[in-house]
Amino acid sequence: MYGLAKNEDLKFLLSKRLDQISVGLFQILLNFENGVSISIECVFECTVDGKLIRGNNHPQSASLLFPFLGENIQAFSVESEGILKLEFSHGGVLTLYDSNPDSESYQINGTGKSIIV
Repeated sequence: MYGLAKNEDLKFLLSKRLDQISVGLFQILLNFENGVSISIECVFECTVDGKLIRGNNHPQSASLLFPFLGENIQAFSVESEGILKLEFSHGGVLTLYDSNPDSESYQINGTGKSIIV
């Protein structure tokens, strides 16, 4: 809904290890080390071992993210306004889409910064 600028400074995500995945009725929360978090309320894609899988904010989709546990974010890119791609240390990629036209799709929190997309 709100978009994400291609030049948004997200360097604080780099090298952060995914420590926990929490699940709610319509939200998946990724908790990284040092208080960094990403809440997912949107459509997302995971690529692990060359296999692309699509998920959403429903509790059943949380298990798609289990291969990312304990892995570090090595790179990020904003593919187009609102599409965030995170590359992890095991070679997996998580892509978040700004897929909710009427509400927030995902939120990034860390180092005194809160970005709502």
